[in-house]
Amino acid sequence: MSEGPVNFGKPLFIIVLAGVIGGGYYAYNHWPAHYDGAGYSVDFPHKWTVTPTADTDVPKVQARGPLLDENAGYGWVTVNVHGTIIWPDYVIQRIPAPDWHEVIEIDYKKSVIFTCNDGDNRIIGVGVERGDAVVICVVGCPKPFFDQNRAVMEKAVRSLRCQR
Repeated sequence: MSEGPVNFGKPLFIIVLAGVIGGGYYAYNHWPAHYDGAGYSVDFPHKWTVTPTADTDVPKVQARGPLLDENAGYGWVTVNVHGTIIWPDYVIQRIPAPDWHEVIEIDYKKSVIFTCNDGDNRIIGVGVERGDAVVICVVGCPKPFFDQNRAVMEKAVRSLRCQR
């Protein structure tokens, strides 16, 4: 009754090859701009450039690049070394007047996420307690484009990971 074994090798190979090519194409067009700093790492959106700056007192990294629909976005990360702090007031003092903030946990560390206005721009950011320092990451864009880009920017600030 049987006419012999059925060979699924070639169709399976074609399906796997198509999946690998599609996955590679997706990764090439969506891979985040990863940056490893002094005791922290962060993933900014795709096609962003990240450059360290030579600030005088606070180590700072600046990032710029396109968001959805090619709107210009910007961001920065600072490492604020401290002694004893009052949480989350220390973070709120380091940012321009937040209009909303919430205490959360990111990677099992105390964190505060916030939004505020910075001139003609609106920013979302997070401050994460590293132990000896508070690492603050902020991503922003012009106010009219904030709501449509909020998910991408919130994903970037929530990607902040701190190590001692």
